[in-house]
Amino acid sequence: MTTSAAVYRAFIRNKVLESLAFRTRFVVGIPSYFMFVAVHFFIWRAVYAASPEPEIAGYDLGQILTYMAVAWMIRSFYFGRVDHEIAEDVRQGNVVRHLLRPVDYQLARMAEAFGESAFRLLALTAPSAALVYLFFPVAAPAGWAASAAFAVSLLLSFVLFFEMSYLAGLSAAFTENAAGLLRAKAAAVELLSGLLVPLSFFPPWAEGPLEWLPFRAIADVPLNLYLGRYAGREALLMLAFQAGWALVLHAAGRGAWRLVVRRLTIQGG
Repeated sequence: MTTSAAVYRAFIRNKVLESLAFRTRFVVGIPSYFMFVAVHFFIWRAVYAASPEPEIAGYDLGQILTYMAVAWMIRSFYFGRVDHEIAEDVRQGNVVRHLLRPVDYQLARMAEAFGESAFRLLALTAPSAALVYLFFPVAAPAGWAASAAFAVSLLLSFVLFFEMSYLAGLSAAFTENAAGLLRAKAAAVELLSGLLVPLSFFPPWAEGPLEWLPFRAIADVPLNLYLGRYAGREALLMLAFQAGWALVLHAAGRGAWRLVVRRLTIQGG
């Protein structure tokens, strides 16, 4: 292992240890996510009970209940507040310290975010999923191929969510108060990613453009891979779609960081 890889592994380990110190915060989240699933379960069951058709927008009741439950479980994995942490670093000028370190700020932040997500997987996602599978009719992945594609897709979802959060956090260098933008980012991700409702439920004029935006790659793609709605060549194309947007957003993050450093240099001399 190279020295640089060992450094980033240390960032992951330190974040896991930090999360362990605040493990109660994650444990308290278990009933919260269970309640999220319960509320959506009864809402969707009522919607389908009132519908004259067994399917709505291509999903039957079993599929939509599984989609909804898994959606909140994967959110418990990739979700984090790295955007707020980065914005606070920028606002307080702490990013100057990172300029003196022989590490890449973007990769270091990603390593820390991954450490937190790894801890969340064990302390929050896994026990929450166990409760959800125990009390609600959630289907298993649609076969081994779907399980493998879903696992890869979930990791790419984490990268995409991080890159969006990274860009949003750096925006603090160009505005007096980034709180509004951070809230807008969070709302956009939840609505446009397919987390709250599948994209096929949107009107045709909105569904088309949304299929090409990176938000879709965070929730809609992994969830439909889980259900087996994408298979074979189409599944590979969806994974490529996620990877492509991850590379684009990573490059955008690097460009944004250079702008932030230039702004700091101009203001600080």
